[in-house]
Amino acid sequence: MLSPVDVIVRRGQQVLADGTLMQRMTETLKVMFSGYLGGCLAGLLLGMLIGRIKIGYLLLEPLLELARPIAIAAIIPILMLFLGLGDGLKIGAVVIASFFPAIINTYSAMRATPQTLEETSLTFGLSRLQATLLVALPHALPVILIDFDWP
Repeated sequence: MLSPVDVIVRRGQQVLADGTLMQRMTETLKVMFSGYLGGCLAGLLLGMLIGRIKIGYLLLEPLLELARPIAIAAIIPILMLFLGLGDGLKIGAVVIASFFPAIINTYSAMRATPQTLEETSLTFGLSRLQATLLVALPHALPVILIDFDWP
């Protein structure tokens, strides 16, 4: 049974007046942002590794494709076991949910970088790390950001 509208309105005014709503929203946004940032950073770094280093691609890409289709609902019990029931569980779920789109977009964009760009940067004396950070990443960044799953 639903509560009458006037009770709902009074409770809403009370929650707004005492600051409870803003406090809960702030807590939720902190958890969401930290999980999203963690998942995106991990996906970006591993995606760069897979996209630029052949052995990284050969070793990690099959594992990635094996783990990607697993539903988050199947992973929650494992997260509960290791992270408990608090904010760690929530952050872990957001990390996993944001990790896979980030890593897939990153490594596919990095692998699509033309070989001539890398060869040219190496000709100019850049190391492989510098070529990745200064040439390949800026080339791939528009694709990474456009295809990203923004919340």
